[in-house]
Amino acid sequence: MRAIRSENSPIEGTKTECCLRAKLLTRIFQRTQRPLLLEAAQDTFETFAARRIGHSDVFWGWNGHNLLGFKTARAAGQRILCERGSTHAAWAARRLSEVHTKLGWGRVDSSLGKRDQKAIQEYSFADKVIVPSKFVRDTFLEEGFPESSLFVNPYGIDERLWGSVDGENRECGPLVFVCTASMTPRKGIHILLRAWKKASLRNCELWLCGGLHFPLEEAGVSLDNSVKMLGYTSHKDLAKVYSRASVYVLPSFEEGMARSGLEAMAAGLPMIVTKETGLTDVMEEGKHGWVVPSGDENALADTLKMASADIDQIHRMGRDSRMNGLQQTKEAYGDRAAAFLKDFLNS
Repeated sequence: MRAIRSENSPIEGTKTECCLRAKLLTRIFQRTQRPLLLEAAQDTFETFAARRIGHSDVFWGWNGHNLLGFKTARAAGQRILCERGSTHAAWAARRLSEVHTKLGWGRVDSSLGKRDQKAIQEYSFADKVIVPSKFVRDTFLEEGFPESSLFVNPYGIDERLWGSVDGENRECGPLVFVCTASMTPRKGIHILLRAWKKASLRNCELWLCGGLHFPLEEAGVSLDNSVKMLGYTSHKDLAKVYSRASVYVLPSFEEGMARSGLEAMAAGLPMIVTKETGLTDVMEEGKHGWVVPSGDENALADTLKMASADIDQIHRMGRDSRMNGLQQTKEAYGDRAAAFLKDFLNS
C-alpha cells in the first residue's frame, strides 16, 4: 500500500510520499481563508498525486483533490474510491447560498462554484463514495446518488490526547460554553452569537476557538464581555480549553462530521449541535447533549438557558459523553475502512 499525502507523518506499514508545498499552502489558507491559496494547494497536490499513482488495484482519493488522478487511474483500468468530507457539493452550494442570501450577502464567491463542479466531476469516476455521516449520505441520496454506491464511515480521534483532559478546572469561575470552528456563517456562528445575546445568561461565558472570517456587524451581531475570541487554537491549547469548558456548541448549517465535537465528547463535554454537524450519528439526544434546528436562534437560546440552569445534568451528560467519545477512535475508523476495502476488492 502507498500513501500520497500533504502531511509528512508516516503511516505504519505504508510507503508515504508527501507534497510539502501543498501542505504549506493549506496551512496559510487555514489562517487567512483566501480561496486562491486553497485552489493553489489543491492543484499542486493533484498534479503531485497523479504523477505518482503507478500500478495499483484501487486508487482511493480525497474528493476535491484528485480529478486528474481519477482520470489517470481510470485510463489505467484501476478501480476508484472517492472519500468526501462533507455534504454533496451541489447540496452544499444551495445551502450556503441560502445562508448568505438571508444575511443579505448574495451567492457565495465564484471560486467555491469551481470547486463544486470539480467535486461533482470526481463523483462520476468513483465506483464508491465514502462519506463520514448518515446526514451526508442523505444529501447524496437527495441529489439522486444511488445508495449502493455510498459507504458511511464516521471519523475517529486520538483518544489518548482527548481522554487525558481531566476537567479539574471546570468548577473555577463562570460556566463556559465553547465553540471550536472556523468562524464563518457556514458554521452558524452568527446564529450562535444572536442566541447567546437572547439567552442573556448569568455567570456564563462563550469561548470561540477559530479565526473570524466575516464582519460581525453585517450579520447584526455585537459582542459583550461574556464572549471571548480565542482565535486559532492548536490541539495542545484546545485540550486546555476543553479542560476548563463545560459544554460544546456547534450550530452548523453544513458539515460532514465535526471532528472537534468528537474530541470534545472524549474530553467530557456534553454537546449542543445541529444534525448538520454529523454528530448525531455518534451521540444520543438527552444523554450526550441536545440537538437544535439549524438557523433557529430562539431554539438555541432556549437550549443554552436549559443547559446553564442544571449543572448536575451537564456533569451527568459529560460523563456519558466522555465514555461514548472515547470509543470513536482512529483505529475504529481504520478497521471499518479496511473491512470495507476487503469487501470491495472481493466484489
